[in-house]
Amino acid sequence: GGGSLRHKNPTAFRDVSWLETHGRCLDAVVPGPSTIPYAGRGAFATRSMEEGDVVLPVPLMQIGHRKELDMYDLVRTDGGDATDAKNDAAADGDDGDDDGGGGTATLVRKDGADAKPTSSQLLLNYCFGHAESQLLLYPFGSGFNFVNHQSGAKSNAKVVWS
Repeated sequence: GGGSLRHKNPTAFRDVSWLETHGRCLDAVVPGPSTIPYAGRGAFATRSMEEGDVVLPVPLMQIGHRKELDMYDLVRTDGGDATDAKNDAAADGDDGDDDGGGGTATLVRKDGADAKPTSSQLLLNYCFGHAESQLLLYPFGSGFNFVNHQSGAKSNAKVVWS
């Protein structure tokens, strides 16, 4: 089995002995209703764990500069109101870009000296960073989205990367 993938990327397939030595199980937590009021859903342990055990292996996506998550006011290329263009696009089934999808107005970022960020994308709330660095790390992967970030004495896990 495997066809061309096995030929092109032979390390994509591993035998059970390799997985037992190097693999990580993702069955340490399951999602469920959070015990933290208004927190939505949370991650709950499926078995006992010792201090220092890996709860979830989580890959990190690098976001090179936090300004990449800035949001700006948009203007229409035809001089109209950007809100009207969004509404027109939604009514026409278009995404607002002048790509032949049915709309005529293109929305672009406002340029000039007064083009300051109006807000940040929601993704910023889920990133790790430092005040003295522009680099952000976004954890993603199976189950991590259910980890609630309780702080202080109530926390029972920590994020560690190498």
